[in-house]
Amino acid sequence: MDCSGLVFSSYGNYDVSLPRTSIDMSRHGEMISTREAQPGDLIFFKTNGKTVINHVGIIVEVLPNEIKFIHSSTKKGVIVSSTSDAYYGKTFAQINRVLKY
Repeated sequence: MDCSGLVFSSYGNYDVSLPRTSIDMSRHGEMISTREAQPGDLIFFKTNGKTVINHVGIIVEVLPNEIKFIHSSTKKGVIVSSTSDAYYGKTFAQINRVLKY
């Protein structure tokens, strides 16, 4: 399962309808700042040298200097990663809130 499939099916289990691709998901909901981030928000990345969003995860924990998120990795499967990891810190694009708290 790819990253957007994980997010799509996870939210679908709770009757939350999202687009199917990460780029389309990035246009859904409200873009928020990192200091507003909460578990359940979507976090987006531009990975592999891409200039457009091509990766998405679900935030699971917000700490003072990092955000942890669950996502589907092509090499490791479904894992939790952090924006403190050099790769994800460098490729971070935006956070969107799709759930109302």
